[in-house]
Amino acid sequence: SGLQNGPSTLLGGGDLFTTGNVWYVSSVSGSNGNVGNDPRFPLATVDAAINSTTANNGDIIVVMPGHAETVTATSIALDVAGVSIVGLGTGLKRPAFTFGAAAATITVSGANCSWTNCHFIGNFLDVAAAFTLGAAKDFTLANNTFVDNTASLGFLSIVVTGATDNGADGLSVLGNYW
Repeated sequence: SGLQNGPSTLLGGGDLFTTGNVWYVSSVSGSNGNVGNDPRFPLATVDAAINSTTANNGDIIVVMPGHAETVTATSIALDVAGVSIVGLGTGLKRPAFTFGAAAATITVSGANCSWTNCHFIGNFLDVAAAFTLGAAKDFTLANNTFVDNTASLGFLSIVVTGATDNGADGLSVLGNYW
């Protein structure tokens, strides 16, 4: 079952402290038919894990090393408030997300969310943005890498914000590399 109410060490991921639920994602061994609260039976996609979380519960989504996912314009919507997504691994062993269309983006509309320690690859001419924030206050993007696949295939922007006044207040972009 998931980790709750205390620290636990997972696959070298350090201590996970939460009073919420922990969900696991792996494209290598996962299935969206799994419950996803056991690292031996993870979900296959980040969006399936997001759909399993509870708003403002302190839920954490752990994305396993070697996970690979293709991002489209609608494939990942971080639309549940208070969710943290944490990639395990170092260097290129971290979870990888490939953007293969100009409109491919991860939409964020949940407040108080974070995305940490993943690798994002622009693999199309002029990908508009890796992340598109709607009314998503206090979003944190930390310790990720963003790379262009070639000189002509890559990101125009890492983060774009919507037209809502103050909708992205508290945005933190920390320790990322591009």
